[in-house]
Amino acid sequence: MEILGLTSLTELQYQQILSLQQACLRFDHQGRELFLSNDINYHKAMPCFFLSYLGETLCGVLVVFAPTMRTAEFSAFVHPDHRKMGVFTELLLAA
Repeated sequence: MEILGLTSLTELQYQQILSLQQACLRFDHQGRELFLSNDINYHKAMPCFFLSYLGETLCGVLVVFAPTMRTAEFSAFVHPDHRKMGVFTELLLAA
């Protein structure tokens, strides 16, 4: 498993996240979506997108929303086929 910590996303990464998000929302029957911007984060240079890949496949994403120096909210999705494999734990540790 490879984890990338990024301050911004490429168009491909953005599309991969949207696809992963939709797979999770369908599986979990929920409607909560990720906020995929760091525009209002307090520290713009802080990595706020953490992507977990198995080969070329995006299997998990964690996003950090930190609008102040002392406040942060973590949101994550792990593809249903990759759950119970430690993906979320690794993303959280990386963040």
